[in-house]
Amino acid sequence: MQVKVYTIAPDRPLLATLAGGLISMSAGDPLLLPRVTVLLPTRRAARSLREAFLRVTSDGREAGTPLLLPRMRPVGDLDSDELSMVEEAAGQETLAVPPAIPELRRRLLLTQLVLRWANDAAGIC
Repeated sequence: MQVKVYTIAPDRPLLATLAGGLISMSAGDPLLLPRVTVLLPTRRAARSLREAFLRVTSDGREAGTPLLLPRMRPVGDLDSDELSMVEEAAGQETLAVPPAIPELRRRLLLTQLVLRWANDAAGIC
């Protein structure tokens, strides 16, 4: 499997540039685009990218021409339906957030980690 990572300049419109780039990357092959996976931060970003594909034109086609879209996977942003299914399956205790540890203990643990990292970086055991 070949993994490729691309970047978009910050002055360009992100979703329109991404949609246009993916369409041009498919080079007219309608079956290439559905094999691409796009990781997005939220479900809203995935919906917005779908809409951007509707607005993009290429190869003399009109905007809104039917198109097989890539797989769009939100990395975060669980919705309430997904949470309720997980809670029903596993029980609510597994999703409960443990209480925060006291600040002093947190700082001491962090100090130990930093000292251990500094010793490892210096070659001290």
